[in-house]
Amino acid sequence: MKRYFAALTLLLLVPTSLVWAEDEKPKSDDEATAILRKVDAAAKAVKAVKYDVTAKGTGFQQFELEGRYIYTGLEGRQPQKMLADIAIKMPGSSEVQKYTGGSDGENYFVIDHGEKKAYVDIDPAVLGTRFGRAYQMGLMIEFVFATPFTDEINAKSKELKGDKTVGGVECVEIDVVYQNNLKATWCFGKKDYLPRKRIDTVPGGGGMEKTLTNLVVDPKITDATFAFKLPDGYTLVDDFAP
Repeated sequence: MKRYFAALTLLLLVPTSLVWAEDEKPKSDDEATAILRKVDAAAKAVKAVKYDVTAKGTGFQQFELEGRYIYTGLEGRQPQKMLADIAIKMPGSSEVQKYTGGSDGENYFVIDHGEKKAYVDIDPAVLGTRFGRAYQMGLMIEFVFATPFTDEINAKSKELKGDKTVGGVECVEIDVVYQNNLKATWCFGKKDYLPRKRIDTVPGGGGMEKTLTNLVVDPKITDATFAFKLPDGYTLVDDFAP
């Protein structure tokens, strides 16, 4: 910002003031970056994760989701092994749809509890659109991603907002404006530096709020953890889920 000074003595200070205004980052940005580096390191140390999640859409996509997730590893941009129990209510509907879906690293499956049908295949497309989209809403892929918070560290701007309690956990809250101008507010545990909440906002309206509780890092996992089990009275369908 240009500043105008009437006195000669103040005029001599203009170059220094302009250099400070243009080159020095706000203190909040530096503090937020330091925290995000700790968050990145903490997330990289996670091998597997288990948590409960609630998510809801805002603006034009007002869905509601509750779920319990456990996953480990990474294949592409998805967990290599995973299990999720979710209940979701889509925009404009009062119906709660319940699913269990997962993968043991080779086979994928989804169980539609409303229809009492199950689908299993080596192709991840067997998960279908309904479960696939709902599942993504509760996923926090940063826990198993190779570069979990690089985008946040290199964001256009970061602002440290202060402290906030999420699910009984004392957190630090940071606003992020990404290089593509999308915005998010993150809450990270003050003790473990792991994410507990993310609020995304989309230009023009809409967004999503995701909250994690009962977070367990590196939970006990066995071969049975991600294995498909057909519930009594359910039908195994030789097709992909809708």
